[in-house]
Parts: sequence; structure tokens; C-alpha cells
Amino acid sequence: MALIHKWRLSHAFVAIGMAVYLGAMASLMACGEESTSRFSRHRAFLRFSPVAAVPVLSAAVHGVGEWCAITYDASYYTFTNAAQRTSRYPRTALDAYGAPASIAGFVVGPPALPDLSGRQSVVAFDLVCPSCYQGAYVERRLSWESSAPGVLICGRCQRHYDLNNGGAVSVTKADGQPNVSLYRYSAAYSTQSDVFVVQN
Repeated sequence: MALIHKWRLSHAFVAIGMAVYLGAMASLMACGEESTSRFSRHRAFLRFSPVAAVPVLSAAVHGVGEWCAITYDASYYTFTNAAQRTSRYPRTALDAYGAPASIAGFVVGPPALPDLSGRQSVVAFDLVCPSCYQGAYVERRLSWESSAPGVLICGRCQRHYDLNNGGAVSVTKADGQPNVSLYRYSAAYSTQSDVFVVQN
């Protein structure tokens, strides 16, 4: 009888242990889904160096609340901040092996407010209006709102996007298109190698 009781007790502990393990795994998977869902599924890539050679980009990766729009063509990168200061940098033959990829370009910088971990890391968003892109398949490039340095505006739908609030829509229009936050990509800047990378 005591042997049966011990056997039942040991199985109860195994069942409890399994329940705790499965619960922990489920919460870890939920956290993983949550962290990946804040990044867009669109393909994106940019590797740029030397950052120090472009004052507009350097200010954005080092300064809090500073932003830099990055566009590119076959010959040049163009960097523009909210004050309309612009720098151009020639693309090299090496860029052919790591060609930049985005929908309409990038806007990069650290938000004015820290994230939940207390850090103010550099973030990257696509320069396309996501509401027009998702709702009407229009690749409309956003531009700076002259009266608000951390805000981008779509010339087509007139939505405003707040860079310091995760790229959320701050001014909406009743046009039947969805209000979609800016497409966010993973970004990192290495001070040692002076390389800025956006990748998705």
C-alpha cells in the first residue's frame, strides 16, 4: 500500500513539473512572438561605413531624438535630417555585393524616450507610407513635417507618423485605408568599426 502511495506521489510531482515546464515554454514562445512582431516582415538591408564621414547620419546615431532619412540610387546615398540638411555619399563597387534593400528608403535614429529596458538604441523604419502601401499598394515616400522634427507626413493620404512613438500614426484621415505604424527594421551601430547596419 505504501509503495502504491509513493508511486502516485512521484507521478503527481512529475505531472506538476511537466505543467510548470510547459507553462514556462509557452510564455517564452509568446515573448518571442511579441518581440519579432514589432519588426516588419519586409526585406531590408543597409550596411554603411564610415558613419563619421556623414555628419547628418553621425548626429542621428549619436544624438537622442535626432533623425536621418536615407535614400539611395545607383550612384549615391542621400542623407537628410528634419532641418533639411543633406549629405551625399558615393556608392562603391563593394555595395554591389551588399546592395541596400528597402521599399522607399530608411529613417534612422534613437527615439527621444527610452524603451522599456531604459535604453535609447538606434531604430530604423522604412520611409514608405505603410497605410498607402498596405491599403492601396502605393509606394509613397514620406517627408519631414516642418513644424515637428520627429514626425513624417505622407503627401498622398496626409497621415502623420511619430518617430518617437514607435512610428505610430498621430494624425489620421478617414479614407478607408488602415492606420498602420511604420515598418520597423532591426538596426545597429558599432562605434569601434564605425559601421551602421539595418537588416531584416
